[in-house]
Amino acid sequence: MSVTWSNELISWNPEDFCGITEVSLPREMLWNPDLSIYELTEKENGPPSPYLYITHDGEVNMEENLRLHTICTMDVHKFPFDIQSCHITILSIIHSNSEMKLIAASNSSEVMQNSRQFLLSQGEWELLGLTVAKENVTYFDGPCWISKYT
Repeated sequence: MSVTWSNELISWNPEDFCGITEVSLPREMLWNPDLSIYELTEKENGPPSPYLYITHDGEVNMEENLRLHTICTMDVHKFPFDIQSCHITILSIIHSNSEMKLIAASNSSEVMQNSRQFLLSQGEWELLGLTVAKENVTYFDGPCWISKYT
């Protein structure tokens, strides 16, 4: 998962710093978004990247290698011709929608193409489609933005 945000307080003019346009800093030196997956049951992290990548215009990028196990309600009344619809909802637990707005960086077709590359189905099922949506909802007693993948 790649997460990008802007922080204009850490921008600089490359001409003032020997033409340096980007740097890497340890994660603990800067704010990181507290993103969670609502349907998550189990998470396996790959080797963590201890760094944030920052460009001169204040864009910050954080990379995470994740393997997720999520809840998916199954409807098998039409088995073996059943079609399942599962959700992966990304949200912030701490920040409201006035503090942080989630925007999917890719549209549905780009996410679908990437998902086909990395999805492990073991031949038991086939990924037919994928939809990316941004919603303003109420979770945990407050309004927040979510990115929803269905």
